[in-house]
Amino acid sequence: MAGTLSMRFISVVLVCCAGWGLLLSGCSTTTLPRLNIEVPKLSLPLPIPLIGRGEGDYQHMSWVKSFDAMHAKMVAEYPYSAQKGVDWDGLYGACRVAVKAAAATKDEEGYYLAVRRYLYGIPDAQVKISVDRDVRKKFIGGDYGFSVVQLDDGRVFAYEVMPRKPADLAGMEQGAEILLWDDRPVEEALVYVDLLWVRSPLATEESRRIARAYLLTRGPVEHEVAIGFRNPGDASVRVQRIMAWEHLASVEKAMLKAKPVDDAVPLEHQMVGNVGVIKINFIGPSIAMPFPIREFDRCMEFVLAHNAQGVILDLRGNPGGVQALACSFAGYFLEDEVLFSDTAYVGEGDVLVIDKAASLRTEHQNPHWTGPLVVLVDHRTTGAAEGLASVLQRNADAKVVGFSRSQGAYGVTGGGVKLPKGHTVFYPVGAYMDVEGAVLLEGDGDEQGGVKPDHRVPWTVEALYLRFVEGEDVVMSAAIDVLEAVVQN
Repeated sequence: MAGTLSMRFISVVLVCCAGWGLLLSGCSTTTLPRLNIEVPKLSLPLPIPLIGRGEGDYQHMSWVKSFDAMHAKMVAEYPYSAQKGVDWDGLYGACRVAVKAAAATKDEEGYYLAVRRYLYGIPDAQVKISVDRDVRKKFIGGDYGFSVVQLDDGRVFAYEVMPRKPADLAGMEQGAEILLWDDRPVEEALVYVDLLWVRSPLATEESRRIARAYLLTRGPVEHEVAIGFRNPGDASVRVQRIMAWEHLASVEKAMLKAKPVDDAVPLEHQMVGNVGVIKINFIGPSIAMPFPIREFDRCMEFVLAHNAQGVILDLRGNPGGVQALACSFAGYFLEDEVLFSDTAYVGEGDVLVIDKAASLRTEHQNPHWTGPLVVLVDHRTTGAAEGLASVLQRNADAKVVGFSRSQGAYGVTGGGVKLPKGHTVFYPVGAYMDVEGAVLLEGDGDEQGGVKPDHRVPWTVEALYLRFVEGEDVVMSAAIDVLEAVVQN
């Protein structure tokens, strides 16, 4: 009995080690002695980013000194200063005044807002600060009971009106066109939406446009706005004063009931007609699926067994994950070995220096797909998921389809700072580079970046109706049309 328990324990340990081997390599395999289990084999050198490049624990300093230290650390380590045209001196000068004023009066809210404002002056979705829920609630804890989208022609429509909430009680219906917001045209009101409360700073104008529409209908609890709208089928415009209700409390209650992240499934697959669809929710293992590379094998076997005429790789909403695993996934679609990414860090003279030990190259994987391939992206496709979409677009003749570009946030994470009052700051410390030594995908100073769709699905009234009234996945339908055209040709 004791021997059996020991073997079970050893088995668990070895499988866990194998999981880390997969996480870090994800390519070749080996067989565990005595257990006869085939697992991913660890390969060196490992593409591990430099985590914590220098100490960043400033929580015991004064507010002003900790801000100064954070600024100096970020200026030295942040890899995209030139790429994005970051005005470090301007940001520092303006925000340090606010930090100093907050320190003088011990204004904790003012201090947090000053630091947050500084960070949000860096257009990079991988720059983040921990959320002060009380401050967030004060500014956007309220909701007017509906959500909007701005179409390509600039018009704004309510795609969701929550039952028995303020907008519904004021007579607004799903599909209503929003025309006025506090006595100004809604298009003008959108321009003035403060993006300080989006989850992180945004690198592209497309992402900012979407975020402004999201934040427009949020505000302080019990704050009133005059909203002019026209319901579907009506000729007249109604103007109603609508008060925000406490929305964040209900959201946080729902989050407590949500399934733990460890139970999430990284990969899903299905057939839609004669098309195989592989949905990658995130690029990494979970408790529910500890060996994603094996599961990807099964996905490929599934589409091949069903004689799929084409494959759709759905990366919408994918927040990224393990870069090496994304590289392995690419190998199922690429015939030849190609550079997935080089990694560069800030060196002397603020020049990006490539670390050759961290280079990633694809390897041919089986079961292999050589047929038509479409990749789906949206504004939430981030990090390693962007790298996967990009390498397939450039090297596998994959067609990218979506409503918008991907996020344009593709740096090497690892920078961190601890500040007073429990606030934590995160930022990228390295850049991924292409074969020519250019920065890959990251949004630039012209607010361009990310993976650009080959076939952009337009936001029109018809698309709005199909998506939110009929429940049709408009992007998926467009992708299937693209595949059918490729097959016919």
